[in-house]
Amino acid sequence: MFFEPVEKKFELSLLPPSSGVLACPDFSAIADTLAERLCECVGVNIVSRQVHSDGEGLCHSYVLSESSLFIWPHKIVMLTCGSTPLCNALLWLIDSVDVKSIAAVTFVRKHEYQAQLQLSQFSDDSDRLIATLGGQQWQLGQAPLTMAVYRYVNPSITKINEAFFGLSMYHIDADLALAFRQQSVAGQGVAVSDSRHVLAITLCLPDLVYDDHVFSPYGYSLNGVRQQHYVSLHISPQTQMSYVSFESNLDNSEYHAAILSALIRLFKPQYWQWFGLNSEMHSHNFPAYHKVGSCSLPLEQGYTLDFSQFAMLKTQAASPEYL
Repeated sequence: MFFEPVEKKFELSLLPPSSGVLACPDFSAIADTLAERLCECVGVNIVSRQVHSDGEGLCHSYVLSESSLFIWPHKIVMLTCGSTPLCNALLWLIDSVDVKSIAAVTFVRKHEYQAQLQLSQFSDDSDRLIATLGGQQWQLGQAPLTMAVYRYVNPSITKINEAFFGLSMYHIDADLALAFRQQSVAGQGVAVSDSRHVLAITLCLPDLVYDDHVFSPYGYSLNGVRQQHYVSLHISPQTQMSYVSFESNLDNSEYHAAILSALIRLFKPQYWQWFGLNSEMHSHNFPAYHKVGSCSLPLEQGYTLDFSQFAMLKTQAASPEYL
């Protein structure tokens, strides 16, 4: 049975309490209730949860049966794969708060292997969001590996601190995909330990607190949090249409280059995409790939959404022909 590994994503942030909007809720005060309701809207389950507080930030992190959920006092990030109707959860959340308290909303749908099997298409989702909240929509990239984005920003604000970047890798190295499938069959305890070792994420980001899970028959999800920052990693090593994604809002560009280069070298995808909101892609020390296309989209308040597509360089031996 086919399972769609590519995630949809939404991010909703509220105006800060200092904005003077009286109806701004504290999501973290009701995080578990919110998480359960959001998951009900989408039809997924909470696999594990973790609360991280270090005096400077509070984050509720949830590994889901289909990806991840992060809840801060004034921001929620949710990613789900499969045929999940993520837009339903976002619309429920918008309806649950005072629209005046919403600072920004981003909804993203990346290239899906079998988009025709989804319960809705991006145009359906964006039409519902625009009818509810207003906003704009775009399609980025060269067909067929495009990414569709919906974006709303409260017209009353001039600047919000918002940034994230992500990497999507399609058709990863067959031997590595097989190794991940074999780990899952061998047992979850061993597989989690091996996956962490293979990925070596902690070597790049030693200050994050991690929570991860190996799925049956195979699949791996990892959440990492530190104050207001997060990382989300998902591996779907199925024989056909394998996929790996990484997303974060870390604000150190040195992390970006080191992480992306390490992941691309490890998984050796046939195709990969990079996207970032107010995040630059530093490609030094990247493995050699052909850049299929890129675009830079100017947004409100001087923000920029960047998107790039890459394909594996392929060479063929050519035999001489007698003329």
